[in-house]
Amino acid sequence: AFADSKLYIFGGKIGDSTYLDGMWRYDTLNQQFISIGTLPRPCAYGTTATDGFGNVYLVGCYSESEALKYTNEIWVFDASTESIATNIYGQLAARESAAAIFNRQLWIFGGETSDDTVSAKVQICDISSFLSPTKEPTDEPSATPTATPSAIASSNKNEIIDRDLWLSVIIVLVSCGCFCVALLFYLWSQKKRSEPEAQQPKNDIVPAQP
Repeated sequence: AFADSKLYIFGGKIGDSTYLDGMWRYDTLNQQFISIGTLPRPCAYGTTATDGFGNVYLVGCYSESEALKYTNEIWVFDASTESIATNIYGQLAARESAAAIFNRQLWIFGGETSDDTVSAKVQICDISSFLSPTKEPTDEPSATPTATPSAIASSNKNEIIDRDLWLSVIIVLVSCGCFCVALLFYLWSQKKRSEPEAQQPKNDIVPAQP
């Protein structure tokens, strides 16, 4: 996850059965990982979303514990303190979902709810209490897809709409221009056809008889 201009990595898995509970910050200047603490429990296969206010939402953390393999817990990581500040709960226990922030809400798309069972549901969680009413976001909200993402969302919705609108306008203008050129050519050709052919001038001089 990327928050407050820093790259964070949460948990993970080594081999077939070793789950990690570490939290790391990647130092881009020195190109090294710095340990910043531990998660509430070892987990992997989760996904993250950032809200632009320095909060990272960890969704669907799959644990080695049989009772916590699939959970609806959502951990909220505060980048200013680099710790898990609190946790909230979604409606569906799933892993390997995709998540994004839109309209002050956390959207969670699909995920695996049990072995070989995949959900097509969309969950919407209210996160307005974590968003500062006065502070401007320092980063663009973002989605971090997992290895099997079910959706990727963009926060630059207005930019996409404006770009598509301008593209549509350009296409319409080019189409109208081509139509006008074709129409003028057609009218010109019709006019040329309707004009009488120019007659050759008559020669009134009669040649002398020998």
